[in-house]
Amino acid sequence: MDSIGRCQKHARLADELLVRALRASDAAHRELAWFFGPAACDIEPPSNYDLIVQQATYGGGRGRRGARTSEGGVEARADALHTARIIHERLRGVPRRQVAVLQTLYTPVEWPQAVQELCGWLTPLVCELSRTQRNFEKAEREGTTFAVDRAEWLEEWTERHGPSAALAALEQAHGLAARALAAYEAVRGSGPSVAPDDEGGN
Repeated sequence: MDSIGRCQKHARLADELLVRALRASDAAHRELAWFFGPAACDIEPPSNYDLIVQQATYGGGRGRRGARTSEGGVEARADALHTARIIHERLRGVPRRQVAVLQTLYTPVEWPQAVQELCGWLTPLVCELSRTQRNFEKAEREGTTFAVDRAEWLEEWTERHGPSAALAALEQAHGLAARALAAYEAVRGSGPSVAPDDEGGN
């Protein structure tokens, strides 16, 4: 098998790892994506600027429509806070290291497109691995990279050596993700999602 064929084989295996790592229940996925993503914005009261815009839009906030909008916002924030407390309580039953893995996986971050295409959902974990950090620092010491961070270095590295270069890191990230998700699933059980954007939740 030539080098291109080997790279294609490794890429297919990487895709299979990504699929297996995504086997969290839809309910758990929704909860974690909300909790580590938009939860803070859903809970935080509107700024003075937001209130001014609302008052200008709905006639000073004293009319019926403005009042309903204001009351609805308070109720929505109260619901979001209640939901966040439920998820936080569940996460307290998960080992801290695995909570850190879940936070890394679900916190929205922009990544280089090439790395995102290769590592998919596991991109944050691959970039945070100690092996990635060590290799990046080694490349910096040896003057073999112009990258400014681990994500850029990983993009540079895979462009030079092909997708097989990231296979070991993907396998390690898959194991971390699978264990963390299993721990959260064990704590939350099989009930419906409580995430606000879930029609079956709050």
